[in-house]
Amino acid sequence: DELVTDSYFEDQASRANFLGLMLTPMVRPLIGRAPLHLITGPDAGSGKSTLAECMLGITYTGKPLESAQFPEKPEERAKWLLSQALDGVTLLHLDNLGDVLDSSNLASLLTSARISDRILGGNSIARLDNLMTVVGTGNNTNTSREIARRTVIVRLVPPMPNPEDRPASSYTH
Repeated sequence: DELVTDSYFEDQASRANFLGLMLTPMVRPLIGRAPLHLITGPDAGSGKSTLAECMLGITYTGKPLESAQFPEKPEERAKWLLSQALDGVTLLHLDNLGDVLDSSNLASLLTSARISDRILGGNSIARLDNLMTVVGTGNNTNTSREIARRTVIVRLVPPMPNPEDRPASSYTH
């Protein structure tokens, strides 16, 4: 409980889902596939990015997890996701997601034990194991039906009107 004492989970399911996310990178090579963990809340400042960047990132890498913007154009997404995998990314944080997350490329990544695609600028095909744990953060973000069945929700609901004004917790950087 001390690990997440400053987080305002909506319910016990959200708390359990976050603790499951904390275990996922450790067991990821053994399980072959992992769902998207979507951390959502009603407003900016509710702690979504802090959970992803500080709690998850520092636990596994010793430093805050980098955040990335998911490409808006569907034709860029497959190449971008392949580039992340080729770069050795195993923890991917998609930050500031919009109202609805919908991507056939992401859906495929979440259900594939291996990734293959053409390398940009050539005719070579990259084939590699999918070891990515993907976490998304956004304000009231929903998912398409295709993504929803591949997603675990972590919902934060701070009990104060301006959560960004609360004192910094011990796990922020």
